[in-house]
Amino acid sequence: MFLIYILFLFSILLGAIAQIMFKIGVSSVTKIGLCPYIINFHIIGGFALYGISFVIWIWALKFIDISVAYPSVSLSFIIVMIAGRYLFGEEINLMKIIAMLMIIL
Repeated sequence: MFLIYILFLFSILLGAIAQIMFKIGVSSVTKIGLCPYIINFHIIGGFALYGISFVIWIWALKFIDISVAYPSVSLSFIIVMIAGRYLFGEEINLMKIIAMLMIIL
């Protein structure tokens, strides 16, 4: 059962990393139109990570109660907020912290 929870947490981490890859991908696109987004390595990688995360998530739901699993996804919000601070220089202010606490609680 321990392995299931590790994979479950890995699924959440992959989802958060996918969001970060999306941000990197859209930030690097300078051309107008849909094509630069479709062929962007980071965006494609983000979708791939979401796919892997989805497969692990569906499998883990077989063993973990949905009442435990779904609220745990809020961990990805924390991961993404911290990554936004360190990777993109985004500010973490009191309003963001309060909003995060409201989501988590």
